[in-house]
Amino acid sequence: MPNQSEILKQRLCDSIARPFEDLLPESKIETILEKQDIRYRKRLYTPIVTIWGMVYQVLCADKSLNNTVKWLRHWFVEDTESAAPSSNSGPYSKARSRLHEGIIEQLVSETGQALDQQVTSDQQWCERVVKGFDGSTLLMSDTKANQKKYPQHGNQKQGCGFGMARIGVFFSLVTGVVRAAAIASKTTAYSHDFGRSLHYPC
Repeated sequence: MPNQSEILKQRLCDSIARPFEDLLPESKIETILEKQDIRYRKRLYTPIVTIWGMVYQVLCADKSLNNTVKWLRHWFVEDTESAAPSSNSGPYSKARSRLHEGIIEQLVSETGQALDQQVTSDQQWCERVVKGFDGSTLLMSDTKANQKKYPQHGNQKQGCGFGMARIGVFFSLVTGVVRAAAIASKTTAYSHDFGRSLHYPC
């Protein structure tokens, strides 16, 4: 009998993952995991299931962990007579935190490139590949690691605020897809050093 993760992945392929199966198939994620030498146990929330769950979470109006887990449980129950996975959102939350940033970075780069390759010359502005740039700041989760890497604003008393990060992205003007992204401490200016980490792939 197939294990829970295999059943759930198939259901995701048949539903939320279908619009993205050409850009975000299981084989692509597995290849990235192998390249980065990332190994994982065959548990319910594998990196593949977790990433697809995060896609659903981003697209859904209700972005809570509980709603995402409820959706995952629904699709699992559809294909098995076994008891449904726990409704506790803790395991899914921990699975999200286990995801290596390098996986997401490479997926962003490769899926963005795949989308841009589908753009025809008549869709381009004057047959040119036009890129946009934008930046913003984010409040980070209040953890010791984040406070060290992304210090809080200098006007705030130590321990009474959240860490702040600066982000920058290059995006395609035609598709709107992010082609390159970087994150750093808010104290980092949009300088040459920051820009080098935003290398735009061809």
